[in-house]
Amino acid sequence: MNPACDRRKVMVVGLDGATFDLIRPWAREGKLPTFERLMEGGCWGELTSTIPPFTAPAWCSFATGKNPGKHGMYDFAGRKKGSYEMVPLNASSLKAPTLWEILSRHGKKVGVLNVPMTYPPPMVNGLLVTGMLTPPNATNFTYPPELGRELLEAVPGYAIWPEGVFHPMGRESEFLGVVQELTDMRFAATRYLMGKVDWDFFMVVFRGPDLVQHWLWKYMEGRGTNGALRDGILGVYQRLDKVMASLLELIPQGTTLVLMSDHGAGPLDTYIHVNTWLLEQGYLRIKRSILPRSKLAMFRLGVTPRRVYGALMRSGLRKGVGSLVRERKGQVRGILDRVFLSFRDVDWPRTLAYSYGNVGPIYLNVKGREPMGRVRPGQEYEQLRDEISGRLMELREPRTGLPLVEKVYRKEELYSGPALEDAPDLFFMPKDLRHQAFGLLQFTSNRWLEPSFDRSGGHRMNGILLFWGEGVRKGTLAKANMTDIAPSLLALLDTPIPQDMDGRVLQEAFQEEIWGGKEIRYSEPHQSGKAPGEGLTEEETEEIQRRLKGLGYV
Repeated sequence: MNPACDRRKVMVVGLDGATFDLIRPWAREGKLPTFERLMEGGCWGELTSTIPPFTAPAWCSFATGKNPGKHGMYDFAGRKKGSYEMVPLNASSLKAPTLWEILSRHGKKVGVLNVPMTYPPPMVNGLLVTGMLTPPNATNFTYPPELGRELLEAVPGYAIWPEGVFHPMGRESEFLGVVQELTDMRFAATRYLMGKVDWDFFMVVFRGPDLVQHWLWKYMEGRGTNGALRDGILGVYQRLDKVMASLLELIPQGTTLVLMSDHGAGPLDTYIHVNTWLLEQGYLRIKRSILPRSKLAMFRLGVTPRRVYGALMRSGLRKGVGSLVRERKGQVRGILDRVFLSFRDVDWPRTLAYSYGNVGPIYLNVKGREPMGRVRPGQEYEQLRDEISGRLMELREPRTGLPLVEKVYRKEELYSGPALEDAPDLFFMPKDLRHQAFGLLQFTSNRWLEPSFDRSGGHRMNGILLFWGEGVRKGTLAKANMTDIAPSLLALLDTPIPQDMDGRVLQEAFQEEIWGGKEIRYSEPHQSGKAPGEGLTEEETEEIQRRLKGLGYV
């Protein structure tokens, strides 16, 4: 650790998707000595993610201390008002100020690196480098703007999400190498930027755990055929263990270190194709004209994007197909929509419900809200939500006969705030999250439930949270929520907490003397944000959608 500084500092290290389910046993076995040191000397416990436990809403809830009903981020994409179109979201869409913006307003110096959903970069008192969902080849990915050129000179080849992390099936060894290089690159950028500003708050996010857990989980469990990849996930955690050891040498003495993740991880077995289920149940209808009915007939016979994708992967044309999609993405998407069943074939005036998004959210086709809404607000709306919820709870896993769905939520059960109107009307949590909705295309498969055909790892509700440093209690932290971190860090940095934050200050993680007898201060709420999709060009929107698909997301 560097010599002591004359004021308190906080450093947050985000490990996207990290889980104590892996860290604890590996630490006990001596494979992660730095993690073991931090757990023995700090206060730690599981961090409850958002419902759903998904990247965009979770990181935004961390950053704002608020639930998605207040910050407005339910997914990577949001419904464009007055249409059935979903457009990528970005930092301009946030309806609440972030932790680093609040600190900046109160004169604290900040450094922020690679946090998802931070593009376009906001003005801060310090520096910021954007993270996931930054358009490729963007030149305006930093604040101040000139920092981008300086960073590329200091860390040659710096990339926010390099091409090698997309579509890794069939080239997993290469993918693993890219993730390890990405970890080293991110640490090099962290070390450089930590010396650029006399910061009060610094944060960096490493995405390696989430990336490899999605694609390599089966190898860790011995289900894959490539034995060389069995320790691939462990190798990424071990690389991060060394990064943490180096960071402990860099941070000034007296700094409070916070280690956290946006969600946990576990095995993924099955995909749920929600629109296929809604079609089977009669909630979603197809136009009666010749072409849509012909596409529906072919869909029922199994002529689907899923079937064609499988055939191409088996034929060895994977690389050529990937190049074609990259080079002619707009044309490819148009061909898919014309050849296969899609939302352009939906008979909206006769449709009651539809799904769009990564985790199976269901929207009702409401009069006055959707452009061709059918469901009347009020009693009809509530009766339909009850009916769909009941049918979802009746679903069974074919092999075991056990219930497939743990719980169905109405949006007001999960969220509250001015952005509640933008939330999906229903969301369901599958049992133990070994099942997951597939949102790549509207009608990917003619079977509503099928084995996952690409990723073998998914998300879980239990992320990680660890505090370490002077004044931190040693032991376990019983209960913490994603929204608790922002108010806790504001309190540590003696900064007023906006009264409309949903989280609480985790005082039990610290010794009483750390507060120095100071009263935790609060301030008036502040609202901000723009409509979904603002801040991006059409070309940037298309490229972000392609990259999300390459990661296995919408």
